[in-house]
Amino acid sequence: MKNPIQCAKNLAALVKKIGKVDPPAFPDADDPVAVLVQSLLLWQSTTTRAIDAYGRIRAQVYDFNELRVGLPYETAELLGTDDPHHDRRARTIRQVLHAVYEHEHDVSLDRLKALGKRDVRKYVEGLDGIPPYVAARLMLVSFGVHAMPVDEPLLDALVAAGAADADSAIDDYAGWLSRQIKSSAGVATHHALQAHVDAIAARPATTRRKKKTAGKKSGTKKTTRKKTSGKKKTSRTSAAKS
Repeated sequence: MKNPIQCAKNLAALVKKIGKVDPPAFPDADDPVAVLVQSLLLWQSTTTRAIDAYGRIRAQVYDFNELRVGLPYETAELLGTDDPHHDRRARTIRQVLHAVYEHEHDVSLDRLKALGKRDVRKYVEGLDGIPPYVAARLMLVSFGVHAMPVDEPLLDALVAAGAADADSAIDDYAGWLSRQIKSSAGVATHHALQAHVDAIAARPATTRRKKKTAGKKSGTKKTTRKKTSGKKKTSRTSAAKS
């Protein structure tokens, strides 16, 4: 982080400006596997799109094990073609749920409720193929482990707000962000920042383009930010290291 003090100030100002935001209207909030699936739907997407996709999934499948054993193209059809990542997302859902099954011989994470936070973190982050954003959100929402979910849309929004450097890597920034937010405010801050991303996504495309090019017109030096793929590197996947 090149300008941590200024970025921290801008982050605090942004969170204060957003204010308190209600949690997304996902059902099954007490089921960690449901939260896992919801987080996989929210990753690189918007709350409205994720809620709609989750509703379609719950209407069409008996339980989450069907997503594990089903073919990716079947899940992709449930996600909808309006999701630009539907193919990749469907494959990731299947991979992560299969990783859970390999550990538990069931598609359930209830056993983790009895574990300590350090053990929960080790387990969740070690799931094959789980994107860091999804791991962080699952730990934060379901198990009270302090972590801040960051994906590309959020980091882009924070760069635009001056709360992150343009060359920040997602994984590095997520660690920095978790240190700026008190653990007691982690969930509320996550909801606020996701609402900010949703608001940006809801703007007309021409408005978003104007905001992105504003820095260029003012003479701001262009930098290239290193992006991560959002997947956990394991021996069975070529995704980027979380």
